[in-house]
Parts: sequence; C-alpha cells; structure tokens
Amino acid sequence: MENGIKPFNIDKENLLRRINVEKGMISLTDLWKAAGSNPQQTPAKWQETESAKGFLLAVSRLLNIAKNDVLKSKQGKGGGTYAHKQVALEYAQYLDPQLGVLVNEVFFQRIEEEKNPDLAVNRAIKTYKKQGRSDKWIMERLEGKGIRNLFTSTLAEHGVNGEGYRDCTNAIYNPLLGGKAEMVRKERNLPKSANIRDNLSFIEL
Repeated sequence: MENGIKPFNIDKENLLRRINVEKGMISLTDLWKAAGSNPQQTPAKWQETESAKGFLLAVSRLLNIAKNDVLKSKQGKGGGTYAHKQVALEYAQYLDPQLGVLVNEVFFQRIEEEKNPDLAVNRAIKTYKKQGRSDKWIMERLEGKGIRNLFTSTLAEHGVNGEGYRDCTNAIYNPLLGGKAEMVRKERNLPKSANIRDNLSFIEL
C-alpha cells in the first residue's frame, strides 16, 4: 500500500472489542494499534503533519466546537489520544482506507449502544455463541463483567491508575490461576492481547 501499512485484516466484531469510545470520542491510540502500530504514524506524529493541523482547525471552526472536544488525551486505564468522530475517521483513513470504513460503522453502532445498553449485551451474547459457548457460561461471564467493572471503579475511587490495575488483577490471578496474566496467556497459548476471562472455563469464572 502507498502508506507502507500492511493490508488491513480485521473484522467488525474484533474492531468493536478493540476500539474504545467514550462520550462520543474515539481512541486514536486504539486505531493505531489495530492498524499495526507503525511508529511513523502514531497519533502524535500525525498531528504534526500540515494536513492534520489544517483538518483539526477546520473541524473546530466549522462545527463550532472547542479544541478539547476535537482532540484530548486521557491518562490511566483506557488512556491515550481521543478525538471527535470526524477526526477519528480522518486518522483512520490516513492509516488505512479499509479501517476508515469500519470505524464509521463501529462509531455509529457504539453510539446506538450508549443509547440502549441492551444492544451491547445482545452483541456480546451473539459473539460468545459464535465461539460455541453455552448459555450457562455466557450468563456467568456477563455477571463477571459487572463484577469486574465494580472492582475497577472501586480501585479508581482509591486512587489506583495506570499499571495499578494490572498489579491488582495479577494479585487475583496468582492464587486462582497460578500466575500473572502474562504467564497464564503463555501457558494457555493465548495471544498477548487476549482477554483471559473470555478464555476461562465455567468453573474458573
């Protein structure tokens, strides 16, 4: 390809799981990772290009929105560079045209899920069924997601951020699964990006 990126190869469902969307803003950092993490095309480097500077200014002026609502950085869990949907689409196109098309679909699907959370639950159930999971396993996993969210919220209230979430999670994995997340993935032949809890048995959940 002209931009030097390997041909984009990821489906919509995988992209939905990998791209964070918060309050209508899309994670450019996650897009960059999904496209192959080319060190020459990080969100920061892209922002330095003249075309990006002009586009960011145009979005701010034409849509009459503050710069902080166009592009912002977030620290801690899920941190990175987040941007307005128009900016995210522009950046995705810059990374890979195919990614741009998928981002457009993903963004609107996520917006609908924010309006109606049941859609996100239905999507998760559908995905797990495709993986051959039983109804009993799915219900246990969804309940576990709720407990996990409560756990991370409690940690945040006590000042935990960044790698602190990882350390607390490993403190749980050690006695239950026999090692830290990295070791568990290695022993189970899971990819580095795999969600361990999605690969546990019903008993382990």
